[in-house]
Amino acid sequence: MNDINQVPPTQNQGPEPQSNSLPDATVLLGAAWERYKHYWKKYILLLLPLFAASIVLGILTVSISRSNAGAFSPLMLVFSIGVAIVGIIAEAAIIYSVVTEGREVSITEAYRKGASLFWSFLLVQIITGLIVGLGFIALVIPGIYLAVRYSFSAFVLVDEGKKGMEALSRSRDLVKGRWFEVFIRFVFVIVLSLIPFAIFFVIDSSSTFGQILQNLLSLILAPLWILYVYNVYKALKGSVSKQTAEQRIT
Repeated sequence: MNDINQVPPTQNQGPEPQSNSLPDATVLLGAAWERYKHYWKKYILLLLPLFAASIVLGILTVSISRSNAGAFSPLMLVFSIGVAIVGIIAEAAIIYSVVTEGREVSITEAYRKGASLFWSFLLVQIITGLIVGLGFIALVIPGIYLAVRYSFSAFVLVDEGKKGMEALSRSRDLVKGRWFEVFIRFVFVIVLSLIPFAIFFVIDSSSTFGQILQNLLSLILAPLWILYVYNVYKALKGSVSKQTAEQRIT
């Protein structure tokens, strides 16, 4: 696996904003795909522990639902917590691998960074989840608005080191005045992602086979989704920096 972290000589590091408009969704996705092709082994290996744990949890869930064995509930609870912990570390690790451009990042380094960010990452996720959740409880539209507004909080935490509400505030500032542009770009990739998952509507999702296939598809698509969101974040970040510089000049 020596080629996992090898940096290609002509790698596309992502779209750089050339104007006040964000790059088209196809441009953002194309840049994400180019990088995904070079690093897909590393990204999949980073998410593999979460994939394996999710499959085991799915098998336990199916077994419990079929046997109605309440004795398995404590085991399932403990395992669910374990999957959540692995998921947080793995997500932080792959985001760190994505935002660290220009140098090699080993899987070990990425996981160490993810583990070190565990509590900060968890806090940001909890705050974001509570705010967005309250928005959906109030009405669906406020929930969608808030979800887009704070969608880059995790990237801000890992990339800029801002924690808690500071990360959410930074995400809000990046999206300010660009909410609809960001929303449209998210809708684009969500619709594309739903197409392969539509195949599984004809498969019994409660079966072990269906659980494995769905988790496998998520394992393959999740890194591409993260790269795409990072490209949107990077474009917003560059655009805000450009606007700030122009304001200082004037």
